[in-house]
Amino acid sequence: MPRLLSIFLLIACTLISACAYDNAKQLTYDALYNRQCVQEKGYANCDPDPLTYEEYESERQELNNE
Repeated sequence: MPRLLSIFLLIACTLISACAYDNAKQLTYDALYNRQCVQEKGYANCDPDPLTYEEYESERQELNNE
């Protein structure tokens, strides 16, 4: 029984950390974007229609594949 519980906890922790990693990447992207806006313009959210993280990531993948 303890072995089964350990396996279950390992799988649960792996799934939770995978979701948290994606969220952390997106939050980091947003924070860096806002930081750049503050440095350049003096206020956050300087672009009314910024790229979403998913759009940024797809463009990045396209550029890396060329």
